[in-house]
Amino acid sequence: MRSESQTDAIDHNTDWIILEEDEAIEENLRQWSTDYLESTLIENSDLLLRVTDEGLQLAARYRELQAYDEAMKILEQMGNSTVFEGDFERKCELEHLSALVAFDLGDYTTGRDMLVRLIEKSVGATREDNNRELLWARVNLADALRWHGEAYSAPSLFAELVKPVRTTSESRPSALPLEHEAEPAQQLDVAEQAVRLMKDSKALAAARLLKDNHLQWVRLKDFWTRKEVPFIGYTPWTKPPEF
Repeated sequence: MRSESQTDAIDHNTDWIILEEDEAIEENLRQWSTDYLESTLIENSDLLLRVTDEGLQLAARYRELQAYDEAMKILEQMGNSTVFEGDFERKCELEHLSALVAFDLGDYTTGRDMLVRLIEKSVGATREDNNRELLWARVNLADALRWHGEAYSAPSLFAELVKPVRTTSESRPSALPLEHEAEPAQQLDVAEQAVRLMKDSKALAAARLLKDNHLQWVRLKDFWTRKEVPFIGYTPWTKPPEF
């Protein structure tokens, strides 16, 4: 039978063991974030994709913990990976997350310019490259623009996303506006509201909003996710950027 002093000693030692284990886990995590990612980015496509997705998740986790410098280090380290050369969706995830961290660190200009360049790759002639991640990027960029006194630039971010619902009896088919036609301000506003509802997982509310305004999505596929990309689509639930 242990004495009270022996029990206290065991509890004390246990506390130290747990503390040491926590510190070891934290150190391993930090080491993984800097050295492991670099050493494992090899010419093995399956492993490369897995490490890339895990790296994005780790960076997002650091951001949630407000460890912004650590998050940025990981993202910068991953930036040269060959994965992003042929995978536009993952590239969007990387740059969107990098822009959010830039905002968090107080670098508004870098974050803004990064998202503007990214979104420009999915409009006009490259409209087919639009994807779910870029829709969420539009929302965060719009918030950033308004916070920093550039609200006039926000509505245009939501162009080419919705179109009027036209009946078969109308002579002109339902399509995107011609290049010389500017979308009505009300249409852009509804498009933004609908995207925000989709971001909040309120698809039915978004559908009702569009129907009430006689609008429809240009391409519902923009909101689809790829099953083989587990991290894609994670950012809707990350915390909003710090301004």
